[in-house]
Amino acid sequence: MKIKFGVYENPPAPGSEETSCQLHGRIISKGTFRLPELCENLRELGVNSAQVKAVLDATARFIRQSLTDGYHVELDGIGTFSLSLRSQFVEEEGEGEEAEVKKMTRLTVDRINFKSNRRLLEQINRNMELMNISSIQPIPPFVYRKQRLLKHLRKNGFISERKYAELNNCSRYQSHKDLSLFEQEGLIARKGTGTHKVYVLVEE
Repeated sequence: MKIKFGVYENPPAPGSEETSCQLHGRIISKGTFRLPELCENLRELGVNSAQVKAVLDATARFIRQSLTDGYHVELDGIGTFSLSLRSQFVEEEGEGEEAEVKKMTRLTVDRINFKSNRRLLEQINRNMELMNISSIQPIPPFVYRKQRLLKHLRKNGFISERKYAELNNCSRYQSHKDLSLFEQEGLIARKGTGTHKVYVLVEE
């Protein structure tokens, strides 16, 4: 099966000694399969949609509880789930001889990591064929990236860093940098945290 991809360029990171743009390929998705497509695919095995949903719900609960209890979860043929932590630094004043400001670390769960099964990757590489459908796509100028952002927000209400990167053919680093700047300007506001973080347009 052929998988379409495009070739894009990213400018050197600020402060980098590199002078040339970095090229990278990006898969062009055909869409997203969800529960209805999975149920349709499993119907020939005699499994109905209610049974599929029940198994998925139970699996989600098992993964959530196992990660909460400090375990990794490995699903044969799929991959392994694990937690990633974020360190936060809080300043606190001591007393007496330790009156100087101290820094304490507070840990929170930042995201859920997923490491795919090696055999799964090998099978995908054997069975797929990549088809380039575009020439090098430069990152549009800042003013056009801003226009695309506003158009998207007025139509959809919110945007993620990943979606902004796709919209403007840029890296996640550039996406984060742009959105942070727009947030500082008061153009947009951040909602949520971690993988649920999105940006919305500030009401005028």
